[in-house]
Amino acid sequence: MAMECHFKALTIKKALFSEDHPEMAHTYSEIGTTYFTLGDYEKALEFHHKALGICIKTFGEESTRVAEVYNDIGTTYFGMGEYANALKFFRDKALPIYINVYGKEHHYVALLYNNIGISYHYLQDYEKSLKSNYEALSIRKRIEDRKSGSAGMSRPIS
Repeated sequence: MAMECHFKALTIKKALFSEDHPEMAHTYSEIGTTYFTLGDYEKALEFHHKALGICIKTFGEESTRVAEVYNDIGTTYFGMGEYANALKFFRDKALPIYINVYGKEHHYVALLYNNIGISYHYLQDYEKSLKSNYEALSIRKRIEDRKSGSAGMSRPIS
């Protein structure tokens, strides 16, 4: 049902927009995510790569939208059990963009460190896994401390 809706949306958008319009990228990405959920990883990659091409052309290589698609591709490779490929997309592609745009203290950066840590775990590089997961946790803690105004303080248990 979801896939049917995505393809109907794609048909409508093809009539309204050029092939390289951001709306097309969004729909391709949604289709890729649905294929991922269905376990059809090859089709997921196909549609994520279509979205990636449009996003790079439209927004540029250093766009957060490009980083989102890199994360989607990494997640797909992870689902396929191709942890080294997943790691390349998380660590080498998406992470530098997020750090460049948001700085190191952002929840998207923490998310990528978490994905990197999990990938290293499945590659049985436990030292790098721990380091990456610790970095994700540290970033999340610092963000939470800033939000709550309690940097360096414990929060009371209610």
